Amino acid sequence: LLNALILFASSGKRNRGNAYLAILFLGISIRGLTSGVSLLALHLTLQKLFFNNLLPLFFLYGPLVYFYVRHEVLDIPFKLKRDFKHLLVFLMSFINVIPYYMSSNAFKESVIALTIKNPLNYLHFHFWIVDSPVYYTGGPIHTLFYLTLSLYTISNRNKALTNKLSGESFEKLTDWLYTFITIFYAFTTSNLIFSTYVLTTGNSLSNLPPLISGALFLYLNVQIYKHPQVLFGIKFSKSTNGNPIVHINKAKPIIALETSFEIKFNQKMEQYQVNKAYNSSDFTIAFIAKDLEIPEYILNDYFKNQLKIKFINFRNEYRIKDFCETITKEDFQRYTANAIANKFGFSHIKSLKKAFDACQSESYEAFQSKLMNN
Repeated sequence: LLNALILFASSGKRNRGNAYLAILFLGISIRGLTSGVSLLALHLTLQKLFFNNLLPLFFLYGPLVYFYVRHEVLDIPFKLKRDFKHLLVFLMSFINVIPYYMSSNAFKESVIALTIKNPLNYLHFHFWIVDSPVYYTGGPIHTLFYLTLSLYTISNRNKALTNKLSGESFEKLTDWLYTFITIFYAFTTSNLIFSTYVLTTGNSLSNLPPLISGALFLYLNVQIYKHPQVLFGIKFSKSTNGNPIVHINKAKPIIALETSFEIKFNQKMEQYQVNKAYNSSDFTIAFIAKDLEIPEYILNDYFKNQLKIKFINFRNEYRIKDFCETITKEDFQRYTANAIANKFGFSHIKSLKKAFDACQSESYEAFQSKLMNN
Protein backbone atom coordinates (compact mmCIF):
# COMPACT_ATOMS: atom_id res chain seq x y z
CA LEU A 1 0.00 0.00 0.00
CA LEU A 2 2.88 2.34 0.81
CA ASN A 3 4.51 1.51 -2.54
CA ALA A 4 1.22 2.35 -4.28
CA LEU A 5 1.11 5.78 -2.63
CA ILE A 6 4.76 6.50 -3.50
CA LEU A 7 4.23 5.41 -7.10
CA PHE A 8 1.10 7.57 -7.42
CA ALA A 9 3.09 10.54 -6.15
CA SER A 10 5.88 9.92 -8.68
CA SER A 11 3.71 9.22 -11.73
CA GLY A 12 3.96 12.72 -13.17
CA LYS A 13 6.55 13.89 -15.67
CA ARG A 14 9.29 11.70 -14.19
CA ASN A 15 7.67 8.37 -15.08
CA ARG A 16 4.03 8.28 -16.12
CA GLY A 17 4.11 4.48 -16.27
CA ASN A 18 4.20 4.40 -12.47
CA ALA A 19 0.44 5.04 -12.41
CA TYR A 20 -0.22 1.52 -13.74
CA LEU A 21 1.99 -0.02 -11.05
CA ALA A 22 0.36 2.14 -8.38
CA ILE A 23 -3.14 0.96 -9.31
CA LEU A 24 -1.88 -2.65 -9.41
CA PHE A 25 -0.30 -2.45 -5.94
CA LEU A 26 -3.34 -0.62 -4.56
CA GLY A 27 -5.70 -3.32 -5.88
CA ILE A 28 -3.59 -6.13 -4.44
CA SER A 29 -3.34 -4.34 -1.07
CA ILE A 30 -7.09 -3.79 -0.78
CA ARG A 31 -7.78 -7.36 -1.90
CA GLY A 32 -5.63 -8.48 1.03
CA LEU A 33 -8.21 -7.03 3.40
CA THR A 34 -10.87 -9.49 2.23
CA SER A 35 -9.37 -12.73 3.58
CA GLY A 36 -11.09 -14.51 6.44
CA VAL A 37 -8.37 -13.48 8.91
CA SER A 38 -8.41 -9.83 7.83
CA LEU A 39 -12.20 -9.65 8.09
CA LEU A 40 -11.98 -10.27 11.85
CA ALA A 41 -9.88 -7.13 12.23
CA LEU A 42 -12.29 -4.89 10.34
CA HIS A 43 -15.38 -3.01 11.46
CA LEU A 44 -18.65 -4.51 10.15
CA THR A 45 -19.09 -1.58 7.75
CA LEU A 46 -15.64 -2.17 6.24
CA GLN A 47 -16.32 -5.91 6.06
CA LYS A 48 -19.38 -5.25 3.91
CA LEU A 49 -17.41 -2.74 1.83
CA PHE A 50 -14.52 -5.06 0.98
CA PHE A 51 -15.80 -8.65 1.08
CA ASN A 52 -16.66 -10.02 -2.40
CA ASN A 53 -16.99 -6.49 -3.81
CA LEU A 54 -13.42 -6.49 -5.08
CA LEU A 55 -13.37 -9.93 -6.74
CA PRO A 56 -13.41 -8.45 -10.28
CA LEU A 57 -9.96 -6.99 -9.54
CA PHE A 58 -8.59 -10.49 -10.23
CA PHE A 59 -9.21 -9.77 -13.93
CA LEU A 60 -7.60 -6.32 -13.81
CA TYR A 61 -4.14 -7.31 -12.55
CA GLY A 62 -3.01 -8.81 -15.87
CA PRO A 63 -3.99 -5.86 -18.10
CA LEU A 64 -2.37 -3.41 -15.64
CA VAL A 65 0.93 -5.31 -15.80
CA TYR A 66 0.74 -5.31 -19.60
CA PHE A 67 -0.12 -1.58 -19.78
CA TYR A 68 2.88 -0.83 -17.56
CA VAL A 69 5.32 -2.95 -19.57
CA ARG A 70 3.97 -1.63 -22.89
CA HIS A 71 4.38 1.94 -21.68
CA GLU A 72 7.98 1.33 -20.58
CA VAL A 73 9.06 -0.62 -23.68
CA LEU A 74 6.98 0.89 -26.48
CA ASP A 75 6.01 4.23 -24.90
CA ILE A 76 2.33 3.54 -25.66
CA PRO A 77 -0.07 5.05 -23.06
CA PHE A 78 -3.49 3.68 -22.20
CA LYS A 79 -6.35 4.83 -24.42
CA LEU A 80 -9.83 3.52 -23.71
CA LYS A 81 -10.89 3.36 -27.36
CA ARG A 82 -7.88 1.21 -28.28
CA ASP A 83 -7.50 -0.79 -25.05
CA PHE A 84 -11.14 -1.48 -24.23
CA LYS A 85 -10.73 -5.07 -25.44
CA HIS A 86 -8.22 -5.73 -22.66
CA LEU A 87 -10.82 -4.75 -20.07
CA LEU A 88 -13.73 -6.81 -21.42
CA VAL A 89 -13.20 -9.78 -19.08
CA PHE A 90 -12.89 -7.41 -16.10
CA LEU A 91 -16.11 -5.66 -17.15
CA MET A 92 -18.01 -8.95 -17.50
CA SER A 93 -16.74 -10.13 -14.10
CA PHE A 94 -17.95 -6.85 -12.62
CA ILE A 95 -21.43 -7.23 -14.18
CA ASN A 96 -21.58 -10.78 -12.80
CA VAL A 97 -21.22 -9.44 -9.23
CA ILE A 98 -23.84 -6.66 -9.58
CA PRO A 99 -26.67 -8.72 -7.97
CA TYR A 100 -24.46 -9.14 -4.89
CA TYR A 101 -23.75 -5.39 -4.84
CA MET A 102 -27.51 -4.75 -4.81
CA SER A 103 -28.35 -7.33 -2.14
CA SER A 104 -29.47 -6.28 1.34
CA ASN A 105 -27.11 -5.50 4.21
CA ALA A 106 -28.64 -8.36 6.22
CA PHE A 107 -27.74 -10.84 3.46
CA LYS A 108 -24.17 -9.54 3.24
CA GLU A 109 -23.77 -9.75 7.02
CA SER A 110 -24.95 -13.37 7.00
CA VAL A 111 -22.45 -14.26 4.25
CA ILE A 112 -19.60 -12.60 6.15
CA ALA A 113 -20.58 -14.41 9.36
CA LEU A 114 -20.49 -17.76 7.52
CA THR A 115 -17.08 -16.95 6.05
CA ILE A 116 -15.63 -16.03 9.45
CA LYS A 117 -17.02 -19.29 10.85
CA ASN A 118 -15.81 -21.36 7.87
CA PRO A 119 -12.83 -19.74 6.05
CA LEU A 120 -13.48 -21.88 2.94
CA ASN A 121 -16.98 -20.48 2.46
CA TYR A 122 -15.64 -17.75 0.12
CA LEU A 123 -14.94 -20.44 -2.49
CA HIS A 124 -18.57 -21.54 -2.66
CA PHE A 125 -20.41 -18.28 -3.20
CA HIS A 126 -23.02 -17.97 -5.96
CA PHE A 127 -23.16 -14.90 -8.17
CA TRP A 128 -25.27 -14.15 -11.24
CA ILE A 129 -23.82 -16.31 -14.05
CA VAL A 130 -20.56 -17.79 -12.72
CA ASP A 131 -19.64 -18.46 -9.08
CA SER A 132 -16.70 -17.41 -6.94
CA PRO A 133 -14.36 -20.33 -7.90
CA VAL A 134 -14.14 -18.86 -11.41
CA TYR A 135 -12.61 -15.71 -9.94
CA TYR A 136 -10.06 -17.52 -7.79
CA THR A 137 -8.90 -19.85 -10.58
CA GLY A 138 -9.83 -17.92 -13.74
CA GLY A 139 -8.28 -14.70 -12.44
CA PRO A 140 -4.74 -16.13 -12.13
CA ILE A 141 -5.02 -17.87 -15.53
CA HIS A 142 -6.10 -14.57 -17.07
CA THR A 143 -3.15 -12.82 -15.39
CA LEU A 144 -0.69 -15.49 -16.58
CA PHE A 145 -1.78 -14.81 -20.16
CA TYR A 146 -0.98 -11.11 -19.80
CA LEU A 147 2.30 -11.82 -18.02
CA THR A 148 3.32 -13.96 -21.01
CA LEU A 149 2.26 -11.17 -23.38
CA SER A 150 4.32 -8.71 -21.31
CA LEU A 151 7.33 -11.01 -21.40
CA TYR A 152 7.02 -11.24 -25.19
CA THR A 153 6.89 -7.43 -25.38
CA ILE A 154 10.10 -7.08 -23.36
CA SER A 155 11.96 -9.81 -25.27
CA ASN A 156 10.87 -9.24 -28.87
CA ARG A 157 9.61 -5.68 -29.17
CA ASN A 158 12.41 -3.72 -27.50
CA LYS A 159 13.97 -2.27 -30.66
CA ALA A 160 12.57 1.17 -29.87
CA LEU A 161 14.25 1.03 -26.47
CA THR A 162 17.65 0.21 -27.94
CA ASN A 163 17.38 3.29 -30.17
CA LYS A 164 16.23 5.54 -27.34
CA LEU A 165 18.38 4.49 -24.37
CA SER A 166 22.06 4.20 -23.71
CA GLY A 167 23.41 0.67 -23.23
CA GLU A 168 23.60 1.00 -19.44
CA SER A 169 20.09 2.40 -19.16
CA PHE A 170 18.66 -0.27 -21.45
CA GLU A 171 20.25 -2.98 -19.31
CA LYS A 172 18.92 -1.45 -16.08
CA LEU A 173 15.37 -1.07 -17.38
CA THR A 174 15.09 -4.56 -18.91
CA ASP A 175 16.64 -6.10 -15.79
CA TRP A 176 13.92 -4.48 -13.67
CA LEU A 177 11.13 -5.52 -16.05
CA TYR A 178 12.30 -9.15 -16.19
CA THR A 179 12.58 -9.23 -12.39
CA PHE A 180 9.13 -7.68 -11.95
CA ILE A 181 7.51 -10.13 -14.38
CA THR A 182 9.26 -13.11 -12.75
CA ILE A 183 8.01 -12.14 -9.28
CA PHE A 184 4.46 -11.79 -10.55
CA TYR A 185 4.70 -15.09 -12.39
CA ALA A 186 5.60 -16.72 -9.06
CA PHE A 187 2.86 -14.84 -7.17
CA THR A 188 0.14 -15.66 -9.72
CA THR A 189 1.18 -19.29 -10.18
CA SER A 190 1.22 -19.89 -6.40
CA ASN A 191 -2.26 -18.38 -6.09
CA LEU A 192 -3.55 -20.64 -8.87
CA ILE A 193 -2.02 -23.73 -7.25
CA PHE A 194 -3.39 -22.85 -3.80
CA SER A 195 -6.91 -22.12 -5.12
CA THR A 196 -7.00 -25.30 -7.21
CA TYR A 197 -5.78 -27.40 -4.28
CA VAL A 198 -8.37 -26.00 -1.86
CA LEU A 199 -11.19 -26.37 -4.42
CA THR A 200 -10.36 -29.96 -5.29
CA THR A 201 -9.50 -31.25 -1.80
CA GLY A 202 -11.63 -29.05 0.42
CA ASN A 203 -8.67 -28.66 2.78
CA SER A 204 -7.43 -25.32 4.05
CA LEU A 205 -3.76 -24.40 3.60
CA SER A 206 -3.91 -22.21 6.70
CA ASN A 207 -1.09 -19.63 6.69
CA LEU A 208 0.89 -20.98 3.71
CA PRO A 209 -0.61 -18.69 0.99
CA PRO A 210 -0.04 -15.42 2.92
CA LEU A 211 3.47 -16.54 3.90
CA ILE A 212 4.40 -17.26 0.27
CA SER A 213 2.83 -13.99 -0.94
CA GLY A 214 4.52 -12.08 1.87
CA ALA A 215 7.94 -13.50 0.96
CA LEU A 216 7.46 -12.67 -2.73
CA PHE A 217 6.38 -9.10 -2.05
CA LEU A 218 9.22 -8.63 0.43
CA TYR A 219 11.58 -9.63 -2.38
CA LEU A 220 9.74 -7.23 -4.70
CA ASN A 221 10.38 -4.40 -2.22
CA VAL A 222 14.08 -5.24 -2.25
CA GLN A 223 14.08 -5.07 -6.06
CA ILE A 224 12.25 -1.74 -6.03
CA TYR A 225 15.00 -0.39 -3.77
CA LYS A 226 17.62 -1.79 -6.16
CA HIS A 227 16.03 -0.11 -9.20
CA PRO A 228 15.03 3.38 -7.97
CA GLN A 229 16.40 5.05 -11.10
CA VAL A 230 13.92 3.09 -13.22
CA LEU A 231 10.87 3.90 -11.14
CA PHE A 232 11.72 7.29 -9.67
CA GLY A 233 14.62 8.65 -11.73
CA ILE A 234 16.93 8.54 -8.69
CA LYS A 235 20.28 6.79 -8.44
CA PHE A 236 21.69 6.14 -4.99
CA SER A 237 25.44 6.81 -5.17
CA LYS A 238 28.17 6.92 -2.52
CA SER A 239 30.43 8.88 -4.82
CA THR A 240 30.64 12.57 -3.94
CA ASN A 241 31.22 13.35 -7.61
CA GLY A 242 28.37 11.16 -8.85
CA ASN A 243 25.20 12.70 -10.22
CA PRO A 244 22.41 11.61 -7.82
CA ILE A 245 19.64 12.07 -10.38
CA VAL A 246 19.49 9.75 -13.37
CA HIS A 247 16.38 9.80 -15.55
CA ILE A 248 16.49 6.41 -17.25
CA ASN A 249 13.81 7.30 -19.78
CA LYS A 250 15.71 10.47 -20.69
CA ALA A 251 19.15 8.83 -20.99
CA LYS A 252 19.24 8.94 -24.77
CA PRO A 253 22.42 8.73 -26.80
CA ILE A 254 23.61 12.09 -28.06
CA ILE A 255 23.40 12.27 -31.84
CA ALA A 256 24.72 15.42 -33.47
CA LEU A 257 22.87 16.57 -36.58
CA GLU A 258 24.94 16.99 -39.69
CA THR A 259 25.41 20.52 -41.01
CA SER A 260 23.55 19.48 -44.15
CA PHE A 261 20.48 18.37 -42.16
CA GLU A 262 18.72 21.73 -42.51
CA ILE A 263 19.04 21.57 -46.29
CA LYS A 264 17.77 17.98 -46.31
CA PHE A 265 14.87 18.94 -44.03
CA ASN A 266 13.84 21.90 -46.21
CA GLN A 267 13.99 19.75 -49.35
CA LYS A 268 11.66 17.23 -47.73
CA MET A 269 9.27 20.01 -46.74
CA GLU A 270 9.20 21.28 -50.33
CA GLN A 271 8.45 17.76 -51.50
CA TYR A 272 5.61 17.46 -48.97
CA GLN A 273 4.18 20.77 -50.20
CA VAL A 274 4.14 19.54 -53.78
CA ASN A 275 2.30 16.28 -53.04
CA LYS A 276 0.38 17.80 -50.08
CA ALA A 277 1.44 14.94 -47.82
CA TYR A 278 0.64 17.10 -44.79
CA ASN A 279 -3.10 16.62 -45.45
CA SER A 280 -2.80 12.91 -44.77
CA SER A 281 -3.56 11.46 -41.33
CA ASP A 282 -0.26 9.54 -41.68
CA PHE A 283 1.73 12.78 -41.72
CA THR A 284 3.17 12.50 -38.21
CA ILE A 285 6.53 13.31 -36.70
CA ALA A 286 7.28 9.57 -36.80
CA PHE A 287 6.59 9.58 -40.56
CA ILE A 288 8.98 12.49 -41.19
CA ALA A 289 11.67 11.01 -38.90
CA LYS A 290 11.53 7.76 -40.85
CA ASP A 291 11.73 9.68 -44.12
CA LEU A 292 14.77 11.61 -42.87
CA GLU A 293 16.30 8.45 -41.36
CA ILE A 294 16.82 9.90 -37.89
CA PRO A 295 15.39 8.98 -34.44
CA GLU A 296 12.04 10.55 -33.67
CA TYR A 297 13.24 12.28 -30.50
CA ILE A 298 16.04 14.02 -32.47
CA LEU A 299 13.46 15.48 -34.83
CA ASN A 300 11.36 16.49 -31.82
CA ASP A 301 14.35 18.37 -30.42
CA TYR A 302 14.91 20.03 -33.80
CA PHE A 303 11.36 21.38 -33.86
CA LYS A 304 11.56 22.49 -30.24
CA ASN A 305 15.04 24.03 -30.12
CA GLN A 306 15.77 25.07 -33.71
CA LEU A 307 12.39 25.87 -35.26
CA LYS A 308 10.88 26.98 -31.92
CA ILE A 309 7.50 25.45 -32.77
CA LYS A 310 5.51 22.37 -31.86
CA PHE A 311 5.15 19.84 -34.66
CA ILE A 312 1.32 19.97 -34.48
CA ASN A 313 1.34 23.74 -34.99
CA PHE A 314 3.92 23.36 -37.78
CA ARG A 315 1.70 20.85 -39.58
CA ASN A 316 -1.43 22.94 -39.02
CA GLU A 317 0.19 25.98 -40.64
CA TYR A 318 0.71 23.99 -43.84
CA ARG A 319 -2.83 22.65 -43.76
CA ILE A 320 -4.47 26.02 -43.12
CA LYS A 321 -2.38 27.69 -45.80
CA ASP A 322 -3.53 25.05 -48.29
CA PHE A 323 -7.11 25.44 -47.07
CA CYS A 324 -7.11 29.22 -47.60
CA GLU A 325 -5.54 28.93 -51.07
CA THR A 326 -7.67 26.11 -52.51
CA ILE A 327 -11.10 26.11 -50.81
CA THR A 328 -13.91 27.49 -52.97
CA LYS A 329 -17.45 28.69 -52.55
CA GLU A 330 -18.63 25.58 -54.38
CA ASP A 331 -16.82 23.35 -51.87
CA PHE A 332 -18.82 24.85 -49.00
CA GLN A 333 -22.04 24.30 -50.95
CA ARG A 334 -21.22 20.78 -52.11
CA TYR A 335 -19.61 19.15 -49.03
CA THR A 336 -20.42 18.88 -45.35
CA ALA A 337 -18.27 20.74 -42.85
CA ASN A 338 -16.66 17.53 -41.57
CA ALA A 339 -15.93 16.34 -45.13
CA ILE A 340 -14.07 19.58 -45.78
CA ALA A 341 -12.14 19.14 -42.54
CA ASN A 342 -11.20 15.57 -43.51
CA LYS A 343 -9.97 16.74 -46.91
CA PHE A 344 -7.38 18.94 -45.21
CA GLY A 345 -6.24 16.38 -42.67
CA PHE A 346 -8.48 17.26 -39.72
CA SER A 347 -10.68 14.69 -38.00
CA HIS A 348 -13.51 17.16 -37.30
CA ILE A 349 -14.61 20.65 -38.29
CA LYS A 350 -13.93 21.84 -34.72
CA SER A 351 -10.28 20.89 -35.13
CA LEU A 352 -10.05 22.81 -38.40
CA LYS A 353 -11.67 25.91 -36.88
CA LYS A 354 -9.34 25.82 -33.89
CA ALA A 355 -6.27 25.51 -36.11
CA PHE A 356 -7.56 28.25 -38.45
CA ASP A 357 -8.10 30.70 -35.58
CA ALA A 358 -4.59 29.96 -34.29
CA CYS A 359 -2.92 30.51 -37.69
CA GLN A 360 -4.95 33.38 -39.14
CA SER A 361 -5.73 36.90 -37.96
CA GLU A 362 -9.41 36.61 -38.91
CA SER A 363 -11.83 33.99 -37.63
CA TYR A 364 -12.96 30.93 -39.59
CA GLU A 365 -16.52 32.25 -39.71
CA ALA A 366 -15.38 35.62 -41.09
CA PHE A 367 -13.28 33.88 -43.77
CA GLN A 368 -16.18 31.64 -44.79
CA SER A 369 -18.64 34.51 -44.88
CA LYS A 370 -16.30 36.62 -47.05
CA LEU A 371 -15.81 33.70 -49.45
CA MET A 372 -19.55 32.94 -49.72
CA ASN A 373 -20.40 36.60 -50.41
CA ASN A 374 -17.70 37.06 -52.99
